[in-house]
Order: sequence, then structure tokens, then C-alpha cells
Amino acid sequence: MTANKLINIGREGMIFGLNYQVTLLTVPTDYQPEGCKPVSSTSRRLPSDCTIRLPNGAFDTYAEPRALETSEIAGIVDQFRRAARNARRAAFDGVEIHAGHGYLIDQFFKDGINDRTDDYGGSMQNRCRFGLEVMAAVAAEMGGEERTAIRISPVIDHLGATDSDPVSLGLHFISELNKKKLAYLHMTEPRFNNKGASGLMDTADDCGIFRDAYNGVLMRSGGYTRESGMETIRSGGADLISFGRLFISNPDLPLRFAIESKLNEYDRSTFYTHEQYEGYLDYPCLSEKEVSEGWAALRRRRKSARSGRTLPGSLRLNSGASGSGSGPSCGGQRVLYNNNMLPSPSPSPRTPHTPLLAASPTLYSSYD
Repeated sequence: MTANKLINIGREGMIFGLNYQVTLLTVPTDYQPEGCKPVSSTSRRLPSDCTIRLPNGAFDTYAEPRALETSEIAGIVDQFRRAARNARRAAFDGVEIHAGHGYLIDQFFKDGINDRTDDYGGSMQNRCRFGLEVMAAVAAEMGGEERTAIRISPVIDHLGATDSDPVSLGLHFISELNKKKLAYLHMTEPRFNNKGASGLMDTADDCGIFRDAYNGVLMRSGGYTRESGMETIRSGGADLISFGRLFISNPDLPLRFAIESKLNEYDRSTFYTHEQYEGYLDYPCLSEKEVSEGWAALRRRRKSARSGRTLPGSLRLNSGASGSGSGPSCGGQRVLYNNNMLPSPSPSPRTPHTPLLAASPTLYSSYD
């Protein structure tokens, strides 16, 4: 099944849907259409110590996958194309292809999973072929590469998605991306692996080599805070920072970041459950009083800044409201912000060198 999941805020005013193939690493065959096996690059099953939480709250092992026949792969690419068409019809501006975290494309990338001997296995070039074909199909459907993004996690070994040389794999794929003009590349950094141990690389510098290699707009995610995200952007380590868990527990996260408000703590026990509301729709926004006080404090900081004092890590919030107002509150209003904290009547054009923090209201596995 190819799904269009909710949304990355990509570049200014553009909404990107997340397009990914829900396979492999998927639920037992009871939840597959007609009880069929999930497809993968391999027929090898995940280790029994890798489990999945079912809708009834119980845990079970992952299903044994079925390796796709070479002749079937074009049909899977077409499923991604059709998902992109659905996104376009739903008025999405672009699509981010999820090619990480052990999903189907990642299963072709990683030689710890991919044991194929056809044109989609063996060399890095062959293992990247499927992902590039999907990207080309999605870009064609969306009307151009600039409306297409892709998410990869070469150095993350989540759920057995390991590679013998993850850095070289990432660099090879990036060399192919440099031939294109994508909206952005989204890279997830390892906070931990599938056993709960530390990641393959130090999270302080794990994307540095990829930042240097990629010529386009780079989004990073992986346990960032407001402060560490701003510092990464300020230092040139990324153009965009993505947030997942913090956005779940703070539906008004851009506003909270802008006025440097306290954040709601998230409850991890409610992640990956099948409750419709608990843990997803029950976190509070700031009250009108808190918003008003936050903007007042912001104006005081701005006044101090004009007197010559520098405010570290300030953000700009383009609220679409007049400068005399208290700023936007939660309630569906689109909020954009960059690295200067100055409310303005309308969003200003983004220059190529003006970084943005991107906030994603999806739960990106556990790696946001």
C-alpha cells in the first residue's frame, strides 16, 4: 500500500505530503490485503526480537516478506506515481518521498536487507536504482523536480535496515541527487538504533559530510531543540530543521518557538497506538493570555536589541497580522518564520540564504 501521509512544511507557503510504501517491516499478514505477504527487496524475515504493536495493543513479530520479482518493480513505481497524483489532486504543492527508516525504498538501499542478484541488488548503483525510479515518476506526476523531495536515513539501522558502508551509500545517492533540482533533501540523524543503543555516528556531526556533499536545500531531523536547530542553521549545517515529537505535543509549535515559550512535554507511551485522540489531539495550545504575554516579552526584547544588545537565536514570525497585534494564536493559521524575530504584515520572500525551521506535524518514527 502506498500512502500519502500528512505534511511537511517545506519552503515558504508550500505544503508537502509524505509519500511512502507501507511494507516490509509491516504488520502480520492478518492485516494485509487477502492475507498476502508484504513485499520487500528480500524474503528474509526480521529477527524475532523486533516486534510491532497491533491495533488491539498486543505485540507481535513482523511478517515474513516476499521478495519482489524484477517484473513487478515497475508496478510498485507506478503506485508511488498514483499516490503523487492523489496528492496533487488534493492540492498538495509537492511530495516528500520517504526512503528511510526501513520502508520499502530503504530496503533496496541497504545491503543488510537487499540480497538481490538482479539489476536492483549488489552494487550501490543497483541498490539506488529503485529509489531513483520512484523519484523520477513522482517528479513527473507533480510537474517537476522542484515539487519533489526525498527523505533518507543512510546511517540509521532501524529495524534491521543496516548497510556495510552507510556513509558511502549516502554519498553515492547524494551524487545522484546533485544531478537534479529537488525542493529539498531530508536527512534523519541517528539518535539510537533498533536495539536502543547509540547511533552509528556521533549526532553532533553525523550529517556534516552529507551537508558538504549535497548542493541543494538540506533539511535535517533527529532530536533537535529550538536552540540546537537554530545553531545548526546558523552554522550552515542545514537549511531546514524538521520537528515531529515536539509538534505532536505542541500544535502551536512555530508560535511557541517564535516567542520562546515553554513547551508541553510529550507522552511517549501514547506513540504508535491506535487511539484516535489520546496523545495526538489532546495537547493544549497557548492561551490568549499566554500568547499576549509572550508577544509583550518579545517586544521588550526587541527594544533591548535596538539599544545595541544582541538576542541569540531569535526567530522571525510572519503572522499575517498587523504589527500592533499580539501575533497569531493556535487555530489553523499558517505560520512561517525565519531567523529574525520581527513580526511583519505578510510573509516576505525567502532568499536562497535565509534559513527556515520546518515543523512537521507527523510522527516521524522516533527520529524527529
